Amino acid sequence: RMSSGRRGVWMADDGTSRALVALPEHGRGGPVAGDDLVLFSTRRPRDILAGTSSGVKSITKGVLAGVAGLVAAPVTGAQQDGVKGFFMGLGIGVVGAVALPVAGTIVAVAQVARGAANTVEAISESQTGKVWSKERREWVWYSLREEALEVLVSAGPDGFAPASDAGAGGGAGPSARRTGRVADTDLYEALGVPPTASSAEIKKAYYHLARRLHPDKNPNNPTAKQEFQAVGEAYQVLSNEELRARYDRDGRDALRQQKFLDTTTFFAILFGSEQFEALIGELQLAMLFSMEPGELSQARLAGRQRRREVLCAVALADLLAQFVAGDEAEFAADAAALAERLAKASFGDVLLHTIGHAYAAKADQYLGEGAMGGLTAQLHKLRARGHHANSALKAATAGVKTYNVFRNIEKAVEGLDAAGDDSASAAMAAEIERTGAMALMLESAWRVSVLDIETTLSRVCDKVLVDASVDAPQRRRRAVGLRLLGDIFCAHGVPDSQIDFAAQLQAAMRSVETSMQRAAQGED
Repeated sequence: RMSSGRRGVWMADDGTSRALVALPEHGRGGPVAGDDLVLFSTRRPRDILAGTSSGVKSITKGVLAGVAGLVAAPVTGAQQDGVKGFFMGLGIGVVGAVALPVAGTIVAVAQVARGAANTVEAISESQTGKVWSKERREWVWYSLREEALEVLVSAGPDGFAPASDAGAGGGAGPSARRTGRVADTDLYEALGVPPTASSAEIKKAYYHLARRLHPDKNPNNPTAKQEFQAVGEAYQVLSNEELRARYDRDGRDALRQQKFLDTTTFFAILFGSEQFEALIGELQLAMLFSMEPGELSQARLAGRQRRREVLCAVALADLLAQFVAGDEAEFAADAAALAERLAKASFGDVLLHTIGHAYAAKADQYLGEGAMGGLTAQLHKLRARGHHANSALKAATAGVKTYNVFRNIEKAVEGLDAAGDDSASAAMAAEIERTGAMALMLESAWRVSVLDIETTLSRVCDKVLVDASVDAPQRRRRAVGLRLLGDIFCAHGVPDSQIDFAAQLQAAMRSVETSMQRAAQGED
């Protein structure tokens, strides 16, 4: 490690160098920054493209860090040592503003040179079927079978030992501290939680019950749909602090005018269809939904995501096995039958098209490796990156629109809370219906899920297509079969650009109203 007051490059234990930047000591307060700052990563680049990318990032970091230091150092100095500290900080900032971009440029040149030197090896190793390990920074043989065994024998679904109840927490917010009596307990009983349950406990109970009671998992249970809907309606009330407060105070009478979303649609938007689980696994939204606050960590999410990708890759390899074995006609027929069944699920047609497009894009990249010196594969990769960037833009745009609409609704009903009745709730419900806010919220959730599915399936297909536990001809057969499977799924699906979320929402609402009317007639 370098001491404060010096700049330079050091060699890490793993043999990779790191360019460090540390602010020098000044004034009575000691160092401006305590620990050294790792700024420029000089890990071994895979090839010329990776080296160039690393170099661009180093230059960008150097310029941004220099500008940030030029602004921040005088302010920090003035806070610590007044006028004297301001000018000392200004001097340090000026030095950094010059030195950091220069250092970034030096590192960039080195990274580009190293990438160029590694390019011949990259071409040779990739042609043998090896893959680049980002963790080890070297070319390795990848085996799906070995990774599957490693993942499946882990301690839990996230690769960790089950979390203890201690420290898991019961969630934050008003519902975590609820005590006292409530007017009605039916909705709490539907979820199997007490009226004092925290929001985190309610969320977790709904997630597990909904997955267990989903009609797709209970085709022979005539009451499954009704039970599933009841659980969903209970969650829609108890997860909303305002609706929950009204229900606790007045019971079901407070919900007479409340419109509920069809639970199957609600579940599919958040978690995907149960019928698609083997293909896309557990969505990131579902992972976040099912974890207690005390369990939530980046490491656990990464572990669950890795398990998801491996299990989906194993399922996809099994699905393609029929084609690889030479039974192409039967494979196509079975794939078409599967697509027809999946398309009937809630949001099944658009999910099917999303999956099919991901499969076809990845197959094109693999099959293009040998065409025109790999140029075809690079063109397909650029096209895939453009599509992914477009999906990310759609998700961000939908999120911003939803946020702005709900902010405007909040402003529109400001001041009505003081009335002491349900006037604020009625006004907010009217504004939500007028602005189509619920449809926007559904669209935002869907866009996030699409981004998640595309990212996951890209990695899933990579695992299937670079799997060295089968030989090169079989991997190529997998790619051809994957392309055919993608085409069949797309043919039976619908692009999400054709989704009318407002119409979907209205249809879901009508479905619930019809079910409630039938139930009421049956009671009469």
